[in-house]
Amino acid sequence: MLLPVLPRVAPAIAFAACCVLTPGVSNAQIHLWSHPLLGIKPPPCQIELSDGSQITLPQFRSDNAVLLYFWNTSSELGLMGLPKIDAIAQRFSDRRIRFLAVNTGDDLDEANRSYEEFRLSIPTAVDPSGDLRRLLSVPFLPSILMIDKGGIVQVADYGLHRDLNSTLGGKIEAVLAGQSLAAESLRRIRDESTRIYVLPPGDDAYTVRKLSEDKYQYHHRTLVDSYKKLGKRNARWDTDAIAFLDETAKSFASKVDRKTDEALESIGKTLMDRDCDDPVVRYAYAVMLYRNNRDKHARPKAITIIEQSHGDFSVLGYPTHLKLAAARMLWNFYRDQDNKKQYNAKKAKRYLDRCWHQSLEAIPIDDPESHQSRVIAENVLGFFSELPPGLRGNYFFTANKMKDLSPWLVNLIGGQMHLDKAWQARGNGWASEVTPEGWKGFEDHLQRAENCLRRAWKACPERPHAATEMITVAMAGGTDADEGVDFWFRQATEAQFDYWPAYAKWLHAMRPRWGGSHNEMLEFGQQCAATGRCDGDVPYTLCDAVIRIMRDRHNPVGERYIQKPGVYQAVRNVCNQYLDEAQNNETLQDWQRSNMKHWWRSMWLAFAYHAGQYQEARRLLELIEFKPHDDPFGKFPLDADQVIFAVMSRTGPRKNQIAEAVAAIQSKQYSAAVEKLEAVLQNDDLYPLVADRLESLQVALTWRVALDQSDHGTEISLLPSDDRVLGWEKVSGEWIRRPSGAIRGISQTTGMIARCQVDFGPRWELSGEIVHGSSPYAAWDAGIFLYDSNEVTHAVLFNPTERWVAVGPMDDLDDHQKPFKPKNNEVPFVIRMNDGVVNVWLDYRRVVKDKQLEEWNPAESHFIAIGAKYHYADAVLNFRDLRIRSWKPFDAQE
Repeated sequence: MLLPVLPRVAPAIAFAACCVLTPGVSNAQIHLWSHPLLGIKPPPCQIELSDGSQITLPQFRSDNAVLLYFWNTSSELGLMGLPKIDAIAQRFSDRRIRFLAVNTGDDLDEANRSYEEFRLSIPTAVDPSGDLRRLLSVPFLPSILMIDKGGIVQVADYGLHRDLNSTLGGKIEAVLAGQSLAAESLRRIRDESTRIYVLPPGDDAYTVRKLSEDKYQYHHRTLVDSYKKLGKRNARWDTDAIAFLDETAKSFASKVDRKTDEALESIGKTLMDRDCDDPVVRYAYAVMLYRNNRDKHARPKAITIIEQSHGDFSVLGYPTHLKLAAARMLWNFYRDQDNKKQYNAKKAKRYLDRCWHQSLEAIPIDDPESHQSRVIAENVLGFFSELPPGLRGNYFFTANKMKDLSPWLVNLIGGQMHLDKAWQARGNGWASEVTPEGWKGFEDHLQRAENCLRRAWKACPERPHAATEMITVAMAGGTDADEGVDFWFRQATEAQFDYWPAYAKWLHAMRPRWGGSHNEMLEFGQQCAATGRCDGDVPYTLCDAVIRIMRDRHNPVGERYIQKPGVYQAVRNVCNQYLDEAQNNETLQDWQRSNMKHWWRSMWLAFAYHAGQYQEARRLLELIEFKPHDDPFGKFPLDADQVIFAVMSRTGPRKNQIAEAVAAIQSKQYSAAVEKLEAVLQNDDLYPLVADRLESLQVALTWRVALDQSDHGTEISLLPSDDRVLGWEKVSGEWIRRPSGAIRGISQTTGMIARCQVDFGPRWELSGEIVHGSSPYAAWDAGIFLYDSNEVTHAVLFNPTERWVAVGPMDDLDDHQKPFKPKNNEVPFVIRMNDGVVNVWLDYRRVVKDKQLEEWNPAESHFIAIGAKYHYADAVLNFRDLRIRSWKPFDAQE
């Protein structure tokens, strides 16, 4: 974000929910949850056991207490809790209580597969439709309902925490002893009816503004004072060099009164023109040159200077922090194997070794009692986070020898390493894909991470890092019930009110898959907005929360969440607050004020677009001169041209005629739509981009009309007839038409994708040739994408470097890879689609046969797109001879 600073998120105070003996539930978090059945009998219900038999709840209870454990495979904590509940059941196997695990929302095969993997001893049930869950009012997963032998719901908990065995065991003992836990819980709920997440900070709160000043003091010492003491001083540049280094210190510290990188580069250049050969001055200039990166020659030139300065730093005795910072830049530059022009294995190894040793030298230098020293600590932590996972254990083993000298930093490194190993053991798939061994490794490393992070926090609670990492541990149930997500969030924000990672981790922890809810995320964001601290990022948390909810797969309305009553108005208010801050904050420089207004108007524009507030969106577009800021648009993500087209076509003078053409498309009257667009395009009052898009849409529609009217098997060319690549919509990258008629894509950092503007129906066969062209990187995955109305759902991609082909849902494509080695860089292809069943031929070989696409929705439109999701620029792909034909099941072509 282009904000002057980040603000501080206030302590969160949470209250007990539906429990008596312990104060906590979800992800070791304390929630207030007044369950509607608490203290009364549940309604009559049928339960379907895993063996297919049916039983009523009273029949299952049979004069015993009953504990129902609701879970599904989309809930990380739900799966983790299965063996824990089973162990508790075995502990109470000779008592008057029956346990039942209820899978809700999954299909029968998936539920039973999970039951078999965990080899549970307790009875199991299935609720694929979710009817039982709704009947018993279970909004969150995992959840526990405990019913006493009289049929009264005494306990309604949700979530998971480390001491579940003792806390739940205590509740079971109380229920079996006849205690009325429900009555006590309801009393506490009445007394404590509000959960407070965020409190306004006091004047003495430590914030990023204060941290920025502390960091400036540190950088001033390492740059200006080092120059004065060790530098190559000369009257030709001495005064200006000191001023330049002081401004560089402000930039490194992100002070509000800093100059732009461009201005600092220009100042540094004048010093270079005076033949200044001081290493720290040259280093500061090279960093600014590297940051700006205006052309392909700038970074190599900057790296050469940094390399020279790094050598001088070591010889002349400059501070370790400077040596490490320079070495990290050099290592990261030379180790980029995807960039063939800059990759250098020998130099990458050299600077990795120097980073390794210089970071270890820096560890005992860090002083946890000094805010200024955070510069050293975060430099070391930055290097550790960049290390390949396989080297982190060795690094911690070496660093651990200094744990008595630097207990905070060493234990923080250990905690981060064990968190990495926990997730490695678990794997990157969905919870349902994790093996019991994976869960065991996950919990083991989670416990070790908790031990390290707790030691780090105790060594220096004044720094927010350890408490912030503990939010992740608590999210996964790795802490006690009274030290949950809210507790560690409070510790982090008491150390620094506006430490953004704490807010981001809290929001992640509150996703439904971890036992939270979208309502909690929204409420948290609203309380953050209420602080009014627009000198930083705390109010922005509401915007981030809404974006996360819009993109969460557990949100059934998707991007339309912003259209729920009050949501758009809330984020609109936040945007206005930040714009007021940009206008009225006298400490901001003009360039910061301009950037801040541009950023927040673009964020507001993105929300207005999704909310269907097109008139307001148009006003914002005009204020930013139709040039949305890439950063806020990238958070959704949104294509600027797509938004401009949508807004201008709905607010321009021809909006009604355009709406009629769109209605014809939606009703599949494609010939009529072509005619209506032809009439619209006769007018000269269309916004240029709208006219171009409509003409492109008209071309795509003529392809669909030709396909519908053609004889079976007749191929329709999808190549554009002129240089505008009509018929295709640019999603990312640059797209041009070659003289041969082929379509060429040139990647940007967001990739290169062109989407055909018409849906070809459920059965078609697409053919052509994909040619990997020049690239500064190794040839990477490319192919065909399938979009619904907004985003990629599925893909057919192949990777000539890693030698694989994959067909499946875009989010899980790694799980569908199979070997494929192309003959050369020119790969002919045929993709046949039959209502979600795919066959693929590459190099005239069938590489995928009758593959049923997972998560395929036949009711949705699916748009073909071509290209690649690269994350780097200047790679080239060519698509030749693109053709499509209708296809019917009786075709015999192989």
